[in-house]
Amino acid sequence: MRKTRLLRTIERIAGVVTLIVGIVAPCRAQTRSGPLVYVTNQTDGTVSVIDASSNTVVKTISLCGDCGPAPKGLAITPDEKFVYVANSGNGTVSVIDTSTNTVSTAIQLCSDCVSGPVGVAITPDGTRAYVTDTPQNTIEVIDINPLDEAYNTVTARITADVSGPGAIAISRDGLAAFYTFGTNSVGRIDTNPSDGDIYNTHTTTLTVGTNPTGVALTPDSAFLYVTNQGDNTVSVITNNFPNFTPVTTISTGADTGPYSVAITPNGQFAYVVNQTAATVSVINTATYAVAAPISLSCLFTPYQIAITQDGSEAWVADTVCGADVISTATNTQTTNVGVGSGPFGVAVSGRVSETQTLVAGVQAIYRFNTDDNVKVTSGTGGQTLTITFVPALYATFTPPPNFSNERCIPFGDISPTSPAAPLGSDFCGLLQFDCSYRGVLNGGDCTTYPYDLLVVYDLPPNLPAIGGPDSLIIRGFPCPTLGVNAQSIFYSYSTARFDPTTHSGGSGTGSCVETTYTPGAPLITSGTTSRFVGWGAPVSDTQLNMVKAGSTRPLQFQLFDIFGNPVTNLSLCESFTVISGLNVCTDPTVPAPWANFTYFQIACPNTAAVDTATDTTITSPGNSGLSNNGGGSYTLPWQTSKSWKGSCANIRVNFDSGLGLTPAALGFEFN
Repeated sequence: MRKTRLLRTIERIAGVVTLIVGIVAPCRAQTRSGPLVYVTNQTDGTVSVIDASSNTVVKTISLCGDCGPAPKGLAITPDEKFVYVANSGNGTVSVIDTSTNTVSTAIQLCSDCVSGPVGVAITPDGTRAYVTDTPQNTIEVIDINPLDEAYNTVTARITADVSGPGAIAISRDGLAAFYTFGTNSVGRIDTNPSDGDIYNTHTTTLTVGTNPTGVALTPDSAFLYVTNQGDNTVSVITNNFPNFTPVTTISTGADTGPYSVAITPNGQFAYVVNQTAATVSVINTATYAVAAPISLSCLFTPYQIAITQDGSEAWVADTVCGADVISTATNTQTTNVGVGSGPFGVAVSGRVSETQTLVAGVQAIYRFNTDDNVKVTSGTGGQTLTITFVPALYATFTPPPNFSNERCIPFGDISPTSPAAPLGSDFCGLLQFDCSYRGVLNGGDCTTYPYDLLVVYDLPPNLPAIGGPDSLIIRGFPCPTLGVNAQSIFYSYSTARFDPTTHSGGSGTGSCVETTYTPGAPLITSGTTSRFVGWGAPVSDTQLNMVKAGSTRPLQFQLFDIFGNPVTNLSLCESFTVISGLNVCTDPTVPAPWANFTYFQIACPNTAAVDTATDTTITSPGNSGLSNNGGGSYTLPWQTSKSWKGSCANIRVNFDSGLGLTPAALGFEFN
């Protein structure tokens, strides 16, 4: 089904743009999970999975039993479907399927050598993993694109400059990887496939402090932060290939031993784990001032650090005490979560899931991040619906082939706040819907209840407005690749505070919704306050309607204002004209709000259209006209003609706002 667009406008109120979707419903049962934190445990060869919403371990994943994996670094794919874990003890990379939290495969880096992978970084487009291999003095490149024949195999080996590559990070623009090695160096690898001969080669060696152990880039890819454990400093370098300029060297204090670094999603702060001092230093990236160190409750050796997608927490893997949780609002440790033996690496997913049991006619609100929320309506109730919010980089969004011009809409509250930040550092949100009805779980059949959804989001400051908003849906569970065709379920948005409306029409076996817009499309500047919902039975808006030629077909619909209130005073205009882009009723006695209903001929499945030149106003038997059923519900009888037999048509609804809608996607065939 494809619902066409109706009302046109975008307006930002208090920095928030709202994606409208209908009447919605609270519920009886509500559970929340995520984001998930993955911690590698070197000693017992496991990965602990922590639900950050409850600070509890929900799964302990054994990587390979007694094979001695000694896992260290790890990274999560941008679509968050897999986690790649470097096993320094047996020369493999384990691949964890996040839908089941089990190991799906293990990749052997080399069959006739002593391999010891340490660090893992994944390209923003999710097609390659770069793994540092310390004893081999190489960086292995693994193809992680499921569509490639070489999927999950090593496709290239890059020789490191000097020796001992360790930590590795890839810039968010996807152009380069940076890795620590040797006594005072960081190497740059070209990761841009379009760069020809220098692609997947070591291009640059940068001089930093003594014994570099950690590396991170700011979200805009402009600066490189390197922890130098040997001289208790952090090097800051501009990332401007081929010219790299040292900006400053920041001291973390005597005998602190800075080991790893992570930068907040808004790019404002760098969090540095001081291994010797068992503290965390916080660096202001604008002034390079260092705040008072955060003391960790467990005075043992902390290793890696990761920050949640919303920037609210930093997680530190502590070799004895487990996972330390730091609030970035107060810069204090709030708790500690016990995990496996010998924690080393840590990575945080952005996914948050919420499950509710819907109640008929009651609004269910699913909240994600600081102000993003989803509202769902069901007419029948009794369904258990789980919605998962999956952040994805704007720069790596690949539109479906049938909507190739559209891009995902970045959400401001999970994106860098700097107005100078490029769009490539912004995050969009994919919504995955998983329902159960009458006991069917995990993508269960929910076609028995259509639902409406309203997604509220804010735009980042570097994208103050968007044109051509849309919402695309792809059926299937878990979310299939966007490489398949999608349906547009956008059908209206309004002037004041609600922006694109999406209507599910039933979720089938689960579905994924992505809010999108069209770059370069004219910004919307006018609109109306109403929202059309139609058609009701016996008309279907998802299939070709079979109608006996000469019969009367009742057209039932509802009309709501932007606040979800029914429009109870709709008038019917028998004819209208277009003046300066607005629909004008030619009958001055008809007050607004009014609508005009016309039909136009279309091609039948096996025949061409008879006449597509003009629209013709719908007539009713005996000119009975529009019936107001109360509560914003209306019926318009459509008197068809016997002469239409063998032809097909569709209906267009025009509103006093100047805009129109064709609600029935496939139209009507007369027999």
